[in-house]
Amino acid sequence: MKKVLPSVCFVSVVLFAFSTMAADKVVVIPLGGSSLARKSCKSGEYVSGFDANGNLICQHPWKYVFHSEALVKGDFGGASVADQICQTEADAASLGGTYKAWVSDYDSNPATAFAQSIAPYVLVDGTVIASHWSDLTDGAIFNGIGLTAVGNPATGSVWTGTMVDGSKATYTCSGWKSQTPDSWTTVGYPASSEISWTFSITVDYGFLVPNCSNSMGFYCFEQ
Repeated sequence: MKKVLPSVCFVSVVLFAFSTMAADKVVVIPLGGSSLARKSCKSGEYVSGFDANGNLICQHPWKYVFHSEALVKGDFGGASVADQICQTEADAASLGGTYKAWVSDYDSNPATAFAQSIAPYVLVDGTVIASHWSDLTDGAIFNGIGLTAVGNPATGSVWTGTMVDGSKATYTCSGWKSQTPDSWTTVGYPASSEISWTFSITVDYGFLVPNCSNSMGFYCFEQ
C-alpha cells in the first residue's frame, strides 16, 4: 500500500532554524539572527559554526538521498567501493556530509552500517522519501529515488543486495565479484515506492530477473 505523507512538523535544535513538511517537500525556514546563514549557506541550511579558517560551516536538518550517476557492472567490488562512488558524487555536487551506498555485501549492510536518522530523508529538490529510518525500512517509501546529486532525473535500476529492513539479501552477484549473465542479484527500481524500491529479484514483482552483466547505479544516503 502506498504511503500517505503525514502532516508533521519537526524542529531542529541546532541554531535558529526549523523545518516542516508540506506538499511532500521539506521546507526549511531560517529564523532571525543570522544574516550570514541567509547570504552564505544554501537555501534552507543554517550556520552551525566556523572552521579553522573562519569559514562558515553550513548544515541542514535532513538527510539527502540520491541516485548515482555512475553505472557499474555487478563485479564492482563491494559496499566500500559503492560508498566511495556516492561520496565522490555528493562532494562534486557540494551537498556536504558523509554518504554511503544502499548496498549489502558479506561484510556490511545498511541495517548495521548506516546512521539511523531521526530526520527526514529527502531528494535534493526537497521531495520526501521517508520521515526517518524506521519509516524508510517499513516496506514502503513516499516517493521513488529518481534524482541524482545534481537534480537530474535518473530512472535506471540500482544494485542493492538489500532487503527492505536494510539487511543483506541472498543474492549479491557473488559478493559483487561476478558479472556473468547467469549470476543473480537483488536490485532496486527508482520509480517504485513499494518493496521493489530496494528488493526485486523475480518476476513475482512484475519485473524481469536482473543479471550481473548489466550496468547499474546505486542509491546514496547521507549519514
